[in-house]
Amino acid sequence: GKPIDVTPVVYRLKWLRENEPERLDHAKKILDVHGYLTLKLTGTPSASWTSADPFGLFDISRKAWSQPILDHLDIKPSQLPDAA
Repeated sequence: GKPIDVTPVVYRLKWLRENEPERLDHAKKILDVHGYLTLKLTGTPSASWTSADPFGLFDISRKAWSQPILDHLDIKPSQLPDAA
């Protein structure tokens, strides 16, 4: 768990889901800077565990995206980069 903070992307995604849901519905990938640069350099969007954690969607103990949080935000796992 993490203390509540404005930094994690999860809060912005919640706002988008409630106010501009079409943006999330049409997003092929939800990436941070690391994921975007990895995509541009390698052609594959991916995130390290440490760069995935600040999203607020990552279960660091399982080293996987948190399905309950994704379900709550109606985000498909395929919209997120592979975490490695």
